[in-house]
Amino acid sequence: MVTFVVSALITEIMVAFSGTIGFVGRTIPHIARILVGGDYRSVLPLSALIARISSSWDVPAASPSRLG
Repeated sequence: MVTFVVSALITEIMVAFSGTIGFVGRTIPHIARILVGGDYRSVLPLSALIARISSSWDVPAASPSRLG
């Protein structure tokens, strides 16, 4: 449990300094690898797709005043 909390805090600090692109760049490839396995011919396109979807969700979440 302590390891989980420490890694969450480190991730929060990293995102605070680098923005969401740092979070996307570090986590999305791992998510894609979990979904399709270790074959990079599948991981790379899926990473790009998931990153695009994730970044399109980040913009409205970061600035909800622009929606209305």
